[in-house]
Amino acid sequence: MFSVLHIDDNTAESDLLALAAAEASLPIAIGSAPIAREAYTRLTLSSAERWPHLVLLDLNMPRLDGRGFLSLRRADRRLARLPVFVYTSSTREADVSDCFDLGADGYLVKPPDWDSIVVVLEDVARFLATGAPVGAPLDATDAPAPSFVERQAQAWDSWVRARSAMDESWRRIARSLDALSQSGSLACENDAARRGNAGS
Repeated sequence: MFSVLHIDDNTAESDLLALAAAEASLPIAIGSAPIAREAYTRLTLSSAERWPHLVLLDLNMPRLDGRGFLSLRRADRRLARLPVFVYTSSTREADVSDCFDLGADGYLVKPPDWDSIVVVLEDVARFLATGAPVGAPLDATDAPAPSFVERQAQAWDSWVRARSAMDESWRRIARSLDALSQSGSLACENDAARRGNAGS
């Protein structure tokens, strides 16, 4: 069983992850830490043997936020060995870039539904078991574990592809709305013309 510490001021998010992992029978035990500063202090005072196997880190929190936690971790040679994945709702390119610059091992966007949460946790479990990058195909477990730099590059590529797909979806929605708007305008013009003809 792998231990994962979820640092997030919203403890309901941690409860949701724990429930999803349990119902999907994944070998992950989710712990909750609602205050990042306290979590950092506990980690620095603990021996490495008592650390979680991985940290899921929210980005936007009061007092010490995700960036602050990553900065402290990077400055601590011992704690820098602990894998940290940012787990946030932000899809801003600047946030992704900042987190990798601060030494994050991965960047995960919080999924919008239950099934997607399970998929993310499956990827996390695979990473912990094999070192395979998040989002890798299942047969990647037979390949050598990628280096830290390779994991960063692969995570960034995955995010770029997901962002491109999201942008294309919004463009399709915008085109559909434009078409509906134009259709509605044409219908109104035709209706007005019919009323004009009827009155003449």
